Order: sequence, then structure tokens, then C-alpha cells
Amino acid sequence: MEEFLRWVPLLLVLGIALAILVYNNRNRPAPGVAKAELVGIAGWLLFPAIMVVLTPLAAAANGIAHIPYFKSADGIEIALLVGSIAINAGFAIASFILATRFFQYKRETPNLYVVLTVAALVYFLIDYLLVTAVFGPLPANSEANQGAPFIGVPGFSVLWAIYMKMSVRVQNTFTR
Repeated sequence: MEEFLRWVPLLLVLGIALAILVYNNRNRPAPGVAKAELVGIAGWLLFPAIMVVLTPLAAAANGIAHIPYFKSADGIEIALLVGSIAINAGFAIASFILATRFFQYKRETPNLYVVLTVAALVYFLIDYLLVTAVFGPLPANSEANQGAPFIGVPGFSVLWAIYMKMSVRVQNTFTR
């Protein structure tokens, strides 16, 4: 976990750099136009843009963070670790594909975003159930038992899935 926490400042710096880059290069209205149409990566769409950039890095870091546990694992634990690393690798690849589509303004981007967000939610729930089934109940003071992940992950998934499907800015931006 400590090795993963070393990545957090780098991920934050990359996210801030991306936000500045996107903000400076967003679509601007033509001279003489009173009000810009809702188009381009700006406004609330900046938050999914930041997440799209950080998600492949976080998924790869999460998969790499599992590697040291192979030393003490045996039997079903090894199978779970291999499965978790494989899922994280697949998630990192899918997230990278989404990021390339996102910044190319491809029409399928909102649907890919929703699918990836729902897949992350399903993975989170299955991972929690498998870990508790194999290793027993988590300690009472663990982060997973504090309730925040069970509110935050589904809340995030539902909020941004609805935004990506219903936003006028999203519909106007992803048209290629």
C-alpha cells in the first residue's frame, strides 16, 4: 500500500496538468458570437476528462501493487491474485482505449464511459465479496468497513453515467 501511495502525488500532478491543458485548448466561440454553444471539454466534462486520464494509471498501479503478495500466497490466494492482476491489466487497457476515444471526440465515447464505469462498480463489488469469502471478514477499522467505498463507488458510477448519457455538452462534443 505504501508503494501505491507514492504514485498519488504523480497522479495528482498529471491530473492538474491535463486540466490546465484541456482548459487552455478548449473550443472558444468565434469572434462576434455572443454565447458559445455547449461543446468541447469544459465545465463539468473536465471531471470525467481527468478521471479518464488517471484511471489507466491507477489500474496499472493497483495491478502492480498485488505482485509482492505472491511470496506469501498459496492455493486459492494465488488464483485470486492472478485474476486480480489480469482484471486490472484489462481494465487499464480498456481505460486507455477510452482515453484515446475521449480526446478524439468519438461518438461511442459516452457509451464506453458508462460501460467502463459500470464494469468498475461490478469489479469492486465482486472483489470485496471474494476477499471476504477467502480471507474472512475485514477488520472493523479497515477502510472498506467504514462505508465510504459503498457510498462513493456506486454514487460516482451512477452520477457520471447519467451525466454522460444526458448532458447536452457531451452530446455536442462527441460527434466524430
